[in-house]
Amino acid sequence: LARLDEVHQLACKGGNGAVYTQISDVEGELNGLVTYDRKVVKPDVKRLNAAHTALIHDASQPTPAGCS
Repeated sequence: LARLDEVHQLACKGGNGAVYTQISDVEGELNGLVTYDRKVVKPDVKRLNAAHTALIHDASQPTPAGCS
């Protein structure tokens, strides 16, 4: 969710995209959204979906909501 806040701030500055490149954990790294064996989804999916939906809505406006 912290990364989505950063993406929102980029949208406020005119940015128009972001890419999350590591969906699952890999050997030696633990920062994916699901475990290496893909048996455990680590984030709260409903909360993450709501945050993505809000970001897409805000960033799709002529002036993104919440920008100062």
